[in-house]
Amino acid sequence: MIRRVGLSLFLLGLAVPQPARAQALPLGRWTGSAGPADQPAAHPLTFDVTAVGDSLRIMLHANTGDDYRLDTIRLSGDTLRFTLHLARPLPPGDIPGGAHGSSCMLLRQGDGSYMGLCTGPDGMRSDLRMVPPGSTQAADTVADLPLTAAQRQSFVGTYSVTLPMGGRDVLRIFEENGLLKAHSSHENRTGRLFYQGDGAFRPEGSNFVITFVFDAGRATGFTSHREDGVLKGARMP
Repeated sequence: MIRRVGLSLFLLGLAVPQPARAQALPLGRWTGSAGPADQPAAHPLTFDVTAVGDSLRIMLHANTGDDYRLDTIRLSGDTLRFTLHLARPLPPGDIPGGAHGSSCMLLRQGDGSYMGLCTGPDGMRSDLRMVPPGSTQAADTVADLPLTAAQRQSFVGTYSVTLPMGGRDVLRIFEENGLLKAHSSHENRTGRLFYQGDGAFRPEGSNFVITFVFDAGRATGFTSHREDGVLKGARMP
């Protein structure tokens, strides 16, 4: 289930019914992680928790792949339950696998975070964790080495991307106030690129790096070896 999906969770539209109300969870940007229950590795996630009338909507952002809808939401006391379904229409007879159809139950911890398990239709389990904004459980510090203006410009451009599971994306890298940022058309999301040295960047909110190749002092493409496979990008004309 989530082992196959890896980072490619992008959970949409969590509408919490009564008795849960908008004030039941802190609003804002949450962080978190997901990963196979029998392995120590975890994939970083972010959650945008917003109020819609008197209820909540939560958007979970990861790095690749499909969108999921959270259905059958129940927030009762310290227990949060929901199921995951692909947001895209499924062709007749399609068996998508991955996290589709998973049932999740998370328990509130003493620090305000939620931790629990998601169980897929095939019985495969994955840990899931949500950490509220302002938590003392800070993320690891990410290096961000300096780049000159000329060096930043060598990366700026639009790249055609092949995703690990065979999907496609278009990544636009641009400079804003002296910082390099990337916009993914697939996820409709923008984040910073933190320079690690030797042509490698760590995207904001990720646990992997993308490494660029150059021709005549200009980046022509990049590669990233992630747990869910290899991601490749090529500069577009």
